[in-house]
Amino acid sequence: QFMIGEIYYREYSKITIQPPLKTTFQRKKESLTKVIKSYAKAAKYRVAEWTTAASFRIGQVFEEFANALLTSPIPEGLTPDELVAYELQIKDMALPFQKKALETYTANVNRAEKNNVNNIWVSKSRDRIRILGNLINQHKHNQ
Repeated sequence: QFMIGEIYYREYSKITIQPPLKTTFQRKKESLTKVIKSYAKAAKYRVAEWTTAASFRIGQVFEEFANALLTSPIPEGLTPDELVAYELQIKDMALPFQKKALETYTANVNRAEKNNVNNIWVSKSRDRIRILGNLINQHKHNQ
């Protein structure tokens, strides 16, 4: 099941968010749902290696969605004021995905610690918690 998630993940990663946002945003979001469902099924097997790997990947998918928004091309012809408003809107759209990624990574680490599991996926989750936590705090201070 995890390998099926990996296939869906590769497809998902190829989808970019382009103006107009509505169409490509929705397409990528639908793909995100498909990937998450597949990894969630893998995590249900309760095998530590697969559960921690699948949980990390779910966090990664949310985080990459936020990054796809933040790095999407800016529409042409915006005035300076419109550009500022657009950039704020994109950051606000990305924030819930960043928070969901952070929650997922944190849950992965907490579950692993509760079960005395420590592997590469737990280590990667810890790294992402630190980095993403800093990004989210930075966003809060810039508002």
